[in-house]
Order: sequence, then structure tokens, then C-alpha cells
Amino acid sequence: MKTINIKWLFVFLLGLSFSTNQLDAQELRLTSATFALGEIPRSYNGVSLGLETSLSTHFTLGVDGSYAYNSLKGGLWAIQPTVRFYFNDDHTGFYLGANTKLMKLNELDDRNEYPSHLYALGFDLGFKSRITESLMLIVQASPHLTVGGPGVSDVAGISGNIGLSYRF
Repeated sequence: MKTINIKWLFVFLLGLSFSTNQLDAQELRLTSATFALGEIPRSYNGVSLGLETSLSTHFTLGVDGSYAYNSLKGGLWAIQPTVRFYFNDDHTGFYLGANTKLMKLNELDDRNEYPSHLYALGFDLGFKSRITESLMLIVQASPHLTVGGPGVSDVAGISGNIGLSYRF
């Protein structure tokens, strides 16, 4: 089976987000990122950079790229494309979303205790609040279930973000 090149998928989704219907402004966001992955001890903590664009009055398409670190296990890169439904028509307030996560683990040692590529399906539950006309505060939790990789099927995890987005 051919593996997905995460970098090209990110470029494709980023291009798609710029070319979608521009009913509302786009948002660039910078958040803290925390990943808790099933049986791996300690969480991975780091940063996430994302872009979100409007699909319609209540729906948006977003993609986030994250890097997080675990002092016992090493680094984690993640790309998370997401479709979100906002209960308010100005893309603020509570939202629900469906996402997939493509994660790459870089372990510190050569034991390769865990698979290096993980694929997960999950959902977003979050809240976005307007600070100024262009600046937003975001709080989000994203539970997921791993669906690929040898020996890691059906392992649950969660990621969380808190940060700012800028609407342009």
C-alpha cells in the first residue's frame, strides 16, 4: 500500500482552503498544542499553526500543522484537516467538527517502540470568542481514534489547543 506524503497533503489542503468560496474572511491561527496518545506515557506539548476559511454561513474548512515534544519519547509532527460547523453564522461561539489526523512520531532512541506513522479519525469541540474585530481566542478539544498503523488500531487519544487567530 502506498503511503500518503504528509507534506504534499498539507500543500494540497492549504491550496484548497485559499481557493474555496470566500463568503467570509480567512483566519490564521497560532495555538499551543497538547497530544495524549493512548498508551504512550506523558503528553506531547508544542505549537500549532493553522488556516481556516469559510465554506458557507456555518461551515469552514481548516488545516493545522503541529509540532509537539515529549521528553521521554521525542517529537511528533501532525497535520489535521477539519470541517467545522459553527452554531453562529459569523463563525464565532461553539462549534463541532470532523477531522482526520496524520501524525509522525520521531522517537528519541532506536527502539521504535511505537509506529512512526499514525492515522486517526476524530471530532472537534471548541469555542471561538472575538477579542477585537480581527483577533479571536480559541479553545478546542479533539478526541480521536487511531485507525491505521501496525498494532495501534482502536487506540483512543485526544489533542487540545488554546490560542489566538487573526481574521484577514
